[in-house]
Amino acid sequence: MPLALAGAVLAACGLREEGVSDRCADMVSAAVPGGADMTERRASINDGAETAEVSGTANGTAIAAQCRFEAEVLTQFRWLTPPSEVASGSSVPSPEGGGHE
Repeated sequence: MPLALAGAVLAACGLREEGVSDRCADMVSAAVPGGADMTERRASINDGAETAEVSGTANGTAIAAQCRFEAEVLTQFRWLTPPSEVASGSSVPSPEGGGHE
């Protein structure tokens, strides 16, 4: 079975795993009160670790974050452009498995 067809079958069955950029976007959206629309997602691999950078908007404000995964485990979370709730000092819950830098 060609690889593209196998991927489509797995996605249709709900068995395909999310990529690191999707996981990072999900964490950002869950961490921001009211959610976030993460429209740009990039992932790269360096020294065996995967890094995802995501950006979008939350409550009309631009936001961006970076997530680092080692062996598919989140090891670092960092706001690149924090939502206004974080910048103003109010508490925004940390995504599971990561902390604010």
